Amino acid sequence: MNLKKTIRRMAYSAILAAIITVIVIAGGFFDIIDLACASLAALILQVVYTEMGGKSAVMIYAVSAALSFILMPLRSATLYFVTFFGYYPILRGVLLRKMKSKKVINFLLCLLFNAVMIVLYAAFRTVFGIENEPVYVYVLLIVSANIFFACFEMLMGKIMILYNYKIKKLFKTQSK
Repeated sequence: MNLKKTIRRMAYSAILAAIITVIVIAGGFFDIIDLACASLAALILQVVYTEMGGKSAVMIYAVSAALSFILMPLRSATLYFVTFFGYYPILRGVLLRKMKSKKVINFLLCLLFNAVMIVLYAAFRTVFGIENEPVYVYVLLIVSANIFFACFEMLMGKIMILYNYKIKKLFKTQSK
């Protein structure tokens, strides 16, 4: 890879890391959209993984996660991004490349999502001092988070199809 391409890739990576960080911080300011902002950041990382590869996606995730934690520590959007949505597109891409069965992949991703959400909600309840909420509130949160995740997974696939067939062509024609 020549120097010009390396510099361009590094500049794109820095810009994308900044955009992802701003999106995650916006989710920290407005707690009602924390999952939505974390998933929007994951969508951007999915495009990075598709276009630039796994190494760039991992580096952008690491930089965005570190900046999000420095600028907005212990906010729910930051925790959602760091613990699941940040590495999810990379893990999804690796699983899609290595495994054949889409059902097994979806099951593993759903299992991981539930494990992360249970740990996060347990941390919210004990570590962060939100002990006054009854247990059924957390059960409802996990059920609604699973519905959100199912919609997110479906939407991620549809948006990547749209990106690959429509949007990618627009970028390639403008860069010529």
